[in-house]
Amino acid sequence: MSRKSNPPLASTRAELRNLRNNSQATVAELKAFLAEMKGRSPQEMLGMVSGNPLFRATVQSCVLLLVILAALTVVPYLTREKSTSKPAAEKQAPPPAEPATEAAAPGEPAAVAEPAPEAAETLGVGEEKQAPPEVNPLDADTGNFLDELE
Repeated sequence: MSRKSNPPLASTRAELRNLRNNSQATVAELKAFLAEMKGRSPQEMLGMVSGNPLFRATVQSCVLLLVILAALTVVPYLTREKSTSKPAAEKQAPPPAEPATEAAAPGEPAAVAEPAPEAAETLGVGEEKQAPPEVNPLDADTGNFLDELE
């Protein structure tokens, strides 16, 4: 850090001088780079770019991230437990016993429970309800629901 720090509020003339000096340095660097590239094939230029440590580090990090992503995906998939026996055992389990309603006396037949109506009928699936054709439910004035909050 051998550079001197400029005061935060430098004069406009000093700022313009620094800008001119810095832009001349940038132009000189660009001219040197273009002179180095002049007369070379695109393959050679790409080779020059790939020799750049920043480009090489970017490629290495991309490859490393792909390897990590693959490892964190494949390894858990391959090491998961094989649970094929559990569902088969659950499928073969006997149905749950129905609760005993009343104890039947010996010699009397046990009371047989009536079968429950089908779920679709209970829920009213397939039922149709007719609305009056001259009444529009969207036109109904339901009042202001905020009145209840006051």
